[in-house]
Amino acid sequence: MPLEGLAGDGSTGDSGTDETPVTAEGDDTAETDETSETGRTSRFEVYEDRGGEWRWRLVHWNGNIVADSGEGYASRSNAERAARSVMRIAPNATIERLE
Repeated sequence: MPLEGLAGDGSTGDSGTDETPVTAEGDDTAETDETSETGRTSRFEVYEDRGGEWRWRLVHWNGNIVADSGEGYASRSNAERAARSVMRIAPNATIERLE
């Protein structure tokens, strides 16, 4: 299901929060995750939520949100730092089956 309001089209979507998507301009490491063979790129978005806190979300190239910060940060730079931390740690993550 495509998400509205993520591609900068001016729509607000139906998420129930007053989110303004903000990508970390000038810092490419906070925006991209990986590029597939077809050139499609997932990205980290850093945005301010309705409560005035900063959050990040990892958006797949098809528009689906695959991860989010789970918490709000007091500043944009702290949210960007957390997203960079996930980028750095994720390649070493393992899959564990919890049964």
